[in-house]
Amino acid sequence: MAEMYKTPFFYKLLRVYSNTIYSRWFSSTEVNNDKVIPLNASVIFAPNHQNAFIDAMALLWASPSPIMFLAKAAIFKNPLVAKGLNFIKIMPAYRMRDGFSNLKKNEESFEEAVKVLAHNQYFCLMPEGGQDEFRRLRPLVKGMFRIAFAAQKQKPEGESVLIVPTGIDYGHYDHSGYHLVLNFGKPIRIADYYEDFLANEAVTQNRIKDELYNRMKPLMHHIVSKDYYDTIYASSYAYAQEMLESKDWDDNETNRLEVRQRISTQLDEAVNNENPLMPELKKAVEDWLGDSDKVELYARAFEEPHKVDAKLITSILYLIGTSPLALYAFLFNGFPYLLFKGVAYKLAHKTGFEASLLLGFVYLILPFIYLLYIILYAVNIPQYFTDTMMFVVFTVCWLLSLPISFNFMMRYKWRFEYVKSRIQTIAGKGKNANKVVEILRKIVPSI
Repeated sequence: MAEMYKTPFFYKLLRVYSNTIYSRWFSSTEVNNDKVIPLNASVIFAPNHQNAFIDAMALLWASPSPIMFLAKAAIFKNPLVAKGLNFIKIMPAYRMRDGFSNLKKNEESFEEAVKVLAHNQYFCLMPEGGQDEFRRLRPLVKGMFRIAFAAQKQKPEGESVLIVPTGIDYGHYDHSGYHLVLNFGKPIRIADYYEDFLANEAVTQNRIKDELYNRMKPLMHHIVSKDYYDTIYASSYAYAQEMLESKDWDDNETNRLEVRQRISTQLDEAVNNENPLMPELKKAVEDWLGDSDKVELYARAFEEPHKVDAKLITSILYLIGTSPLALYAFLFNGFPYLLFKGVAYKLAHKTGFEASLLLGFVYLILPFIYLLYIILYAVNIPQYFTDTMMFVVFTVCWLLSLPISFNFMMRYKWRFEYVKSRIQTIAGKGKNANKVVEILRKIVPSI
């Protein structure tokens, strides 16, 4: 088995390729407080886990160095897949559901993690023990702390393993073109707990687990209520701009996340207090969104003027003017992408893996489709050129156009969805959203 603390050159190239695509999956990306992550140190990232491999890639994209991960053992059943996962620094983690007899196999993964930390490398273990496609921090498990204290045992006096609380927030779990916010919190120094751990392991692990939970929760969107989850989530978006303006805060996704969390906390309290306006709010949200799950998209459209304005006209003209380029982009990218999206939907819809599967297709399969295009090109096109230089220039331009056109196609799609949501808001959705905000002003007059 490859030693995880070593980073082959091909891995570095692969990481550059992965990060380049990943950053373009979102309409905006914001990383906060990343200066708390020291270089050449034993760091354990502890993020909330709501979106399968997308969460791991968020950390890998934002981290200054490679990270070793643990992932559920079920995906390692195929030996070839297991070998590939090991190459990209992912080891299996066995849980009780994998069979009690398999739990002892965790020792190998845990030992490798300790070795990574001993070499002042980065490690990530999702502390919730699994994923859940809801914006809610679940109870934490203790596996991370076992690894942290085992690594601390090997540290020289004065050095500490650090656990970095991490919060990840997405505008949408399954669709591209929405925001990503990544928040890093104040690290927990394991050395500060080590003497207590030697005296009483169970009590110290519970203490540090509670500390980590309390540091993670403010870094993410945390909605407690299950019965009113969709209502609270949508309301936090509908009311965000008004609350931002009331606080006179800069309009960015980080501040919007803070506002949404404060709104959600008060609405959770309203549910607990059986506020009689909550059922009315739930009905208003349903009237506004119907069966759509694109909350951020329609909330943004609601914030725009509820009439045809220069921005909407400009966007429509842009769609019309660039439609030949969009047609070219769709010709080479559209059909594979729609096929990928259909397969991902069929295999993983409502499982939390849909976006990961789709993005995996884009990472791994789209380049082979481009290779197929190149082969067909090499067989059929050269005969039409008599000038060698012209052929070379045309070939280089066409090859470069393939990934660029995919990027353009996605952004054209996002612009189209923006225009569609604006028109729907003008046509009536805006009135329904106004009703949501009117009720919210009574329940959450301020934050």
